[in-house]
Amino acid sequence: MDDVWAPVDAALDRVAATSKTVTLWWRDDDAVTTTRALDRLTALARRHACPVLLAVIPAPADRHLATYTKAEPLLTPTQHGFLHTNHAGLLQRAAELGGNRPLEAILTDLAQGRDRLADLFAGRHTDILVPPWNRIAPEVVPHLPDLGFGGLSTFADLHAGTPKLDVVNCSLDIIDWRNGRRCHRLPKLVDKLATLIDAGRPIGLLTHHLVHDDDAWAFIDAMLERCVARGVAVTTADRLRGAVAAG
Repeated sequence: MDDVWAPVDAALDRVAATSKTVTLWWRDDDAVTTTRALDRLTALARRHACPVLLAVIPAPADRHLATYTKAEPLLTPTQHGFLHTNHAGLLQRAAELGGNRPLEAILTDLAQGRDRLADLFAGRHTDILVPPWNRIAPEVVPHLPDLGFGGLSTFADLHAGTPKLDVVNCSLDIIDWRNGRRCHRLPKLVDKLATLIDAGRPIGLLTHHLVHDDDAWAFIDAMLERCVARGVAVTTADRLRGAVAAG
């Protein structure tokens, strides 16, 4: 097993030789209520003292989740669309904040979602918008600050920031969505992580606790254990805002 992680160890060795620091942050999507999967996520966050930006779907989110996160300081709720409903056409890629919907309808949903999170979390949430499927129509983005959003988090280099909107994107999605919604194979994840370490930019770990198989949980645990032991700096999306354009 240790040999599988050799590319990551080598990348961390290269960073150590330059006296630079690797930064890691964690986002988990699709929270709605308390579940055993959320308990497992929280246990890992506690074990490795790693904060989680918890993307909450506003419309179905309940007060059990609100009570749960209030007692878990490592979990910071943030808005994940509104209903997580696909409004794209048959041959289009899934999207809630785009697709065939009028701009006004999208903005109305986002505003209602902001109100819902304010009611549930009473200011304990952050103002970063996480679009479902990491997709948002370009015409929606300029309106986000007026709706109260100060940040946007998607994936890779999908969107750049603006003077009023910080973008902090994830870069390591552990789920293979096209092949059974299961965890990517360990060698592939390790190679990707090593590449991200060498790139020298903050690494955004993206997880989805409700669909994790045992391999997914094992990877998160092993990755965090290795990274923290090797001096990787664990941070939050909010602390990175303004410092990076993409993870």
